[in-house]
Amino acid sequence: MSALLDRAVRASRDKDTVGAITGAIAGSYLGASALDPQWVEAVHGLPRRQDGAERAARDLRGLARATASAGLSR
Repeated sequence: MSALLDRAVRASRDKDTVGAITGAIAGSYLGASALDPQWVEAVHGLPRRQDGAERAARDLRGLARATASAGLSR
């Protein structure tokens, strides 16, 4: 997967957006187990946790699951 992401990001001027989209598509096809663990550990983002810290990959996975589950219950 890293070669796919690398080619897509290098070909674009909007590297963060292209990387995010390409990663999402590749991840949905290959699954989370195809990700390099070092890359997963580097992931962080918003919304912040209640203590003000940015969320880590595990926090964001939990938030994504909760969001998807909430959508299924409607």
